[in-house]
Amino acid sequence: LERAGTVVFAGNAVETAFSADGRTAYVSNFHEHTVEEVDTETLAVRRSVRVGGHPKVIAIAPGERRLYVANWATEQVTELDRETFEVRRHLETGEHPRGIAIGRDGQRIYVAAMYSHLIHVFDRGASGERTSFRPCEFPRHLALAPDQSRLYVSCSCCRQVRFFDPQTYRLLGIAQTGENPRTIALSSDGRWLVAADFDDSSITLIDTQELTHRVFPIEGANQIVGVAIRPGDGPLRIYATSWLTGELYMIEPRPDA
Repeated sequence: LERAGTVVFAGNAVETAFSADGRTAYVSNFHEHTVEEVDTETLAVRRSVRVGGHPKVIAIAPGERRLYVANWATEQVTELDRETFEVRRHLETGEHPRGIAIGRDGQRIYVAAMYSHLIHVFDRGASGERTSFRPCEFPRHLALAPDQSRLYVSCSCCRQVRFFDPQTYRLLGIAQTGENPRTIALSSDGRWLVAADFDDSSITLIDTQELTHRVFPIEGANQIVGVAIRPGDGPLRIYATSWLTGELYMIEPRPDA
């Protein structure tokens, strides 16, 4: 966990999405209302584009021709052309959009509007939503299973991750978490889902096959806000960020112990 470098620009970084080859990072700059395109080798900002008010989550569509950016303050998601780095359209949402998930064929986009308690569903290229549904109060983050069979939603209201059929929007199940789950992440094979339990300073590890879960308190952390799982094979390794201590933790749980 040694620091390898720092990217510097005016404003503040909130979320990051990486190109498939890892050579480019797209960073939401909350204060400046922009998205920064960063060269991960030189750590230099190549381009910057203004999107909506206070951008947060960024998602890259399959094929990597489009970026979708959730604008927290302007009730919309901005679609960017990755090649030209220009705004293509804005998709209108409810209050405080945050989580985004995209189907593997790029035809369906799911957006969680946290303070409207809705998930909006858009078809690629459409000017308006296909439909919307209410998954829970304060849905925050979204993740699609690799086989597209489940749409996972972190529910900040009620210590839960809920999962739905992404075609019919039917509730398929509920997993308990710690207090105020925020970011969620899936392992490459889709078996393991981890949730950042903000108010409990813990992470919850969910076995999506066996439908069990375990909470792991992180000693010394104060408000876990972000999580990621190392992709590929090998031991399960989770990375978590602590909001108030400014620290990155690496956790290797033993879910079978």
